[in-house]
Amino acid sequence: MSENVAFNFCQAKPPLDFYNDIQRTNQLSKTQYEELLEHLFAFLANIELASELDDILNHFSTSHQVDIKETKNMFKTLLILCKEASKNKLTPGQLYSDLLQLKQEQSRASSLCQAWKRVESPDAVTLHHAPHRLVDMEWKFGVTASSSELHRVGACYVQLKMIVTKGTKTENVLMELTLPQFYNFLHEMEKAKLNLDATIS
Repeated sequence: MSENVAFNFCQAKPPLDFYNDIQRTNQLSKTQYEELLEHLFAFLANIELASELDDILNHFSTSHQVDIKETKNMFKTLLILCKEASKNKLTPGQLYSDLLQLKQEQSRASSLCQAWKRVESPDAVTLHHAPHRLVDMEWKFGVTASSSELHRVGACYVQLKMIVTKGTKTENVLMELTLPQFYNFLHEMEKAKLNLDATIS
């Protein structure tokens, strides 16, 4: 592998694991690879699948007799590639070039790029009913100074602003929560992150 090879999805040379994981996809049958891509793009279209992803990959591994660690590593690397391609606004041709440089077979690279192009197309939001994606979040605490309901005076609350994207649009979502509601919200967010980290670790 040449030290001077330039990639589109990243500035630095990818780690050796990237090469190994992508080349490992060449060993899957056509059916296995297409099924893995289905799981990948279903997850990209609906992040709520994070809690089910571990079971999905375990089932894939068992039904196709593919090592679970290798399955998760292939999935994780493909996921990173697609996310970085979206983040850097790559064309399908640029992503295809990167996959070939990582030594993926042409037919496999072509299948991935075609699927990724469909997900990234302007019609994908309507076609897949893609959920809002959280970009950033801000909150501030407050105390109720006056209210027609005496029991609410002095109560703490949280004003929450979430910046989300859906397709190519960005919007702000504002809400006000009680402290118990806010802490429950944070707990659910942390639980989702732990599920995702555990799945692709």
